This record gives sequence, structure tokens and C-alpha cells, in this order.
Amino acid sequence: MEKSSKVFGGMDVHKESIDITLAEQGGEVRRLGQIGGDRGSLLKMVRKQRSRGRERVFVCEAEPCGFWIYREITALGLACMVVSPALIPRRAGDHVKTDRRDSERLASLAPSWKRPTLPRRPAAPRSAAEP
Repeated sequence: MEKSSKVFGGMDVHKESIDITLAEQGGEVRRLGQIGGDRGSLLKMVRKQRSRGRERVFVCEAEPCGFWIYREITALGLACMVVSPALIPRRAGDHVKTDRRDSERLASLAPSWKRPTLPRRPAAPRSAAEP
């Protein structure tokens, strides 16, 4: 069985902790675990995942604790998506909400979401004196 090229990391983010689950593009979902909610723990996890060689796409919910993670991960040159919790589908009657389930749901649904492209800034006009 050939491994897929992308691995999606779902992150349920809180002030004190980040719960992480990885999902391959082909379908295997496995829980990575829980790390501290600080910058050092996040960078250490990203460094370990980056060393595994395959392309990583991280996904987190749009909440107050999630946006700094987006900025940190994109600053490292990796792909990251911030998803509105209202856009995450839920089954009728599924009222149990845990960190583990949230990160698993984000990781498993990430391949179906289109990654938004950021608009590029227009090039600065060059003066006639420049070659």
C-alpha cells in the first residue's frame, strides 16, 4: 500500500493545551496526543512532524486561541487552515463534545475542504530609471 503525500493535522486549541490528531489523505486517522498550549510546545511538535518528510497541512478552529497558531505555522512556511466551527458538519443527536473528538473531526474532514489561497500583493511600480 502506497502512502499518501499529504498528512492533515487537526488541532483542538485551548489556552492550556492543544489536542492533535493526524489523518492521511487516504483515510487513516490516528491521535498524536496532547501538548502544552504554549509557543515552544507547538514549535517542537511542528519540527518533529516536519522531519517526517511528508507534506503537512494543519487545521484549527476559528476561536480566540487558534489564530496565533495560524500565524506561527504559516510563518514557518507550512500550510494551515482556520475553519469556522459552524462549518464543521455534525450528526443529528451528536451532543458529546470533547477535545479528542474535535481534533479527530478536523483532521478527517480537512481533505474535503479547499485550502483558501491568500491574495498576493500587487508588485510595486518600477520607475523608468530602473532596468
